[in-house]
Amino acid sequence: MSATARGLVRAGVSAAAVLSVSACMPGGGSSSSSTSAAPPPATSSAAEAQPEITKPEQRELTPAQVRKALPPAKEIGDGWVDNRVVPSTISYDPTSCGDLFLQGEQAKTFAKEHRVAEAKRDYATDGTDADYLAVFVYSFDEPVPVSLLTVAGDAMGRCSTYDLVYSDGQTQSQETRGLQVPAVGDRSMGLATVSGGGSTRNRVTVLSGHSYVVVNYVGDRSDPGPLLRDVARTTLKRMSS
Repeated sequence: MSATARGLVRAGVSAAAVLSVSACMPGGGSSSSSTSAAPPPATSSAAEAQPEITKPEQRELTPAQVRKALPPAKEIGDGWVDNRVVPSTISYDPTSCGDLFLQGEQAKTFAKEHRVAEAKRDYATDGTDADYLAVFVYSFDEPVPVSLLTVAGDAMGRCSTYDLVYSDGQTQSQETRGLQVPAVGDRSMGLATVSGGGSTRNRVTVLSGHSYVVVNYVGDRSDPGPLLRDVARTTLKRMSS
């Protein structure tokens, strides 16, 4: 069992459950136990102006196109295989910390009114020291407001610590810090969430016109940024076909 998985078990949550949480709040992680203060999430641009819709990957996608955009395991890299994670139902305490994961009131309202398609695929590395990855694609009948990432970044100040609340009433403490990820798509934001058990869930959220992509990672890589970037780029490329 990997150090990451052991940390998750010590926290009373399995590695699969952590990615299940990600299924409800687009999110990802590594095994670092550091919880020191860090800068806000890195975004590719602070500008609020909506990008022009000029690229194929920026268009509104059908449910079939969204499913097709999810990369097969062989496109993630050597050693990755398909994995299936059953979603869990979670909430946040304080509730406003859902903003970190595009699960706040503004994002939920936009999704309720405009979402036309969504899909998710899970992956794991082969062997005993498994890493975990999840990719989400959401598409809408209007361009995704770039302000959603601004709101997420602003939430860092008030949500440096918060609790995840599971449907059975159990809670797990969380700390957040910025994660440097190279710019991808129209706008991108990196975020790392450190659990009370010491494991870290790393994520990148990428806006692309009418859609956004989330890539989550839980594993032992000291620098998950390149993996998150490459998987996001692969997904965007598949969205354009």
